[in-house]
Amino acid sequence: MNASGGLAGFTLMSPRGYGDSGIGLCRSVFGLLSEFMLIYESWKTFIAINSLREDMMNRVQFLSTFPPEAKISGRPSGLDAEWNVTVSSMVPRDASEKPIAAIIKIDVDLVWKGRSGQRKPTLETVKPATIAYENYDLQEAPRKNFSALTASR
Repeated sequence: MNASGGLAGFTLMSPRGYGDSGIGLCRSVFGLLSEFMLIYESWKTFIAINSLREDMMNRVQFLSTFPPEAKISGRPSGLDAEWNVTVSSMVPRDASEKPIAAIIKIDVDLVWKGRSGQRKPTLETVKPATIAYENYDLQEAPRKNFSALTASR
């Protein structure tokens, strides 16, 4: 009995209200789940690209000889991206006198399409190096150097 003396009961609106609330809750949960999966995929891509970018920088930094100016690029397997390595002489800026050593600048960047547009983070460093003016293949040098390092372990 209720306070007015009548019998307490329920109407059909109560179960429908609970049902609508349950449906709304399910929509919210599944909406958040799909958003989480998109964020998770973006995060996995970012981690893979960041690892690749650091690996490329490490491979290039292990080299002791460089051309005075060079640019190489490639596409990593398994990722929809492109990497670029740019080497330029900082000191001296002009390599016309052909010095045997110089301070070089190395830029490594990866370009990939993110959810909101093209992404292009860049790593850069400077290092002293011996300069090679003839018959130097910067494209092949990091591969040779890295395979020699891993074979000796």
